[in-house]
Amino acid sequence: MSLLEVHQVTKRFGGLLALNRVSCTIEPGQITSVIGPNGAGKTTLFNLIAGEFPPDAGCIFFQGEPIHHLPSNAICKRGIARTYQMVRPFLRLTTLSNVIVAAVFGRAQSPPQRQAEAIARRWLEFIGLEEKAGVPASRLTLAERKRLEIARALATEPRLLLLDEAIAGLNPVEVGQIMDRIREIRQIGVTIVLIEHVMTAVLGLSDIVIVLNHGEKIAAGPPQEVANDPEVVRAYLGQPRSRWEPRCPC
Repeated sequence: MSLLEVHQVTKRFGGLLALNRVSCTIEPGQITSVIGPNGAGKTTLFNLIAGEFPPDAGCIFFQGEPIHHLPSNAICKRGIARTYQMVRPFLRLTTLSNVIVAAVFGRAQSPPQRQAEAIARRWLEFIGLEEKAGVPASRLTLAERKRLEIARALATEPRLLLLDEAIAGLNPVEVGQIMDRIREIRQIGVTIVLIEHVMTAVLGLSDIVIVLNHGEKIAAGPPQEVANDPEVVRAYLGQPRSRWEPRCPC
């Protein structure tokens, strides 16, 4: 069974068609990248999967069960965690407290305080922020805040982790460090879908790459295959393409 199945989801915001009948399948243990120009619909796709808002049409299944009707907190507790392109820590709380909040409120079974703190410390050590545990999140650098976002997501005990531009804006050393952590996250059994513009990361991490453009899926496959796909090249050059319409089982 596929871990996640997205079937012909459509989302409109007023007169803007953000996603148009987009389908994709995420297999357990894979790292999948979603790429495309700004405004292509990448974050909207994440928002639908994570329950930020429902699709206008189509359906989403996680571990064989429909989730497109569920709110974000229920989806998180089922095992889908996410980070945000614009990092969203609780600025007045310490780094440790930020992760404790995630451990307490993001899991199907809320752990007691002492256990939640142990969980938070474990993920801060994993992500390299253990020395910042007592520091307010407002004093963290951008790179540290991105690490904190990942630690908070992992504290919810996800089976699927959605990373929205976790690498963007970092220097080459920081990029390499985050890439190493992403590989380690996959090794501990978490399936990963990431939105990214840093192509060295996309090519170096991904098993599968999905390409969106103007709210439509135009290609999917292994990284090198997608990078050389004429449909992808034409889309980025602004030339017309044939429409691909998958079947929806809904």
